[in-house]
Amino acid sequence: MARALARATGILLLDEPLANLDYKLREQLRDEFKTLFSDRGDTIVIYTTTEPAEAMMLGDVVLVMHEGRILQTAPRRRSSNARRPPRWRPSSTTRP
Repeated sequence: MARALARATGILLLDEPLANLDYKLREQLRDEFKTLFSDRGDTIVIYTTTEPAEAMMLGDVVLVMHEGRILQTAPRRRSSNARRPPRWRPSSTTRP
């Protein structure tokens, strides 16, 4: 991760970078990420997470997905009502 953050790139993809860390370290790195992301200028940062609070804290635009489908995309203030995925509905290909 350090190599990716050190390089000046047009796009940066971080796929759940805090997933395997303890809670205290996660909190510290979230604060550090806020600063790093704001200092990156024109770089597009794509940050994936399963933690809604983390997405709301770090993202300017939050994209909510469920089962590979985009449910909502909005500035973080307007997407806070999408914290829970919709109730599961069987598709025509699902067998009992």
